[in-house]
Amino acid sequence: SQPFHDHTIPYHTMGATGSVMAGTLVDEAAKPADGSDVAEDPIAEVVRLRALIKEAHKSAADAEGEAPATVATSEEEPGTVAVTPVPPAQPAQPAQLVPDAYVSASEILRCVHSKEKACVDVVGEALARIAATSEINACIEVLADSALAKAAEVDAKIAAGEALGQLEGLPILIKCNIDGPPGSLTSASTHALAEWRPQTNAPCVAKLLEAGAIPIAKTNMPQLAVGVNAMSPLYGRTLNPHNLTVNAGASSSGTAAAIAAGIASCGLGSDTGGSLRIPASCCGIVGVRPSRGRWPSGG
Repeated sequence: SQPFHDHTIPYHTMGATGSVMAGTLVDEAAKPADGSDVAEDPIAEVVRLRALIKEAHKSAADAEGEAPATVATSEEEPGTVAVTPVPPAQPAQPAQLVPDAYVSASEILRCVHSKEKACVDVVGEALARIAATSEINACIEVLADSALAKAAEVDAKIAAGEALGQLEGLPILIKCNIDGPPGSLTSASTHALAEWRPQTNAPCVAKLLEAGAIPIAKTNMPQLAVGVNAMSPLYGRTLNPHNLTVNAGASSSGTAAAIAAGIASCGLGSDTGGSLRIPASCCGIVGVRPSRGRWPSGG
């Protein structure tokens, strides 16, 4: 047979599994070379030997969690054992909470405005998606009642043939350090503002509402929008929907994660040094920061 000298491993370098198996082989090698000790039925002896080797291998592998290996003795180098490891099983894919396909804002608007789909159904699906992906902890306040009421108004306007705003019926997300809609939570993830519910809209929110957008949730963030770790002292960590074991980025973590999870097609964040662009990149979506002064920063 082909010798194993190119792949031989001395006993002392093989670890527990190899040592146990090597010991079994040494015991067998010590028996008479002429086979005078073999039972009358040679097949029975082969079966016995193979059972010994397999049992020794299994016991050691179970104890140490080692990958199974095939073993053979070397004719050219007595006292060594050749091991051909079996490749370990591939690790399980990380848990994900992303949709099979994404629907763009323009497609949502086309469906609603053309009466292909009722706005109430679109908003209802977004709210259901929040519930289905609650594990990522992206939305800290769900605006279900006001969103469904606004969606019903949109459907009534469409049925009556009234003029529609450019974003009429589009579900959106708003980071919880941005004021609006009135009465919603603007805590900025800090205990000092834990119950802050201003009755005003930030200019950016006001413009979206004027165009007919429908806020469906306020989103999670780290305290006072500081840092790139998506951990909130009030609400806990936002998880990345592409891999629930890794960071979603920050500080606009909830908005980015919610969009990546298919809750909505777009949303508002804030960005001074990457707070919107970093989580967008981590979650596989696009984050746009307007040039300084391009948009009012109040609220």
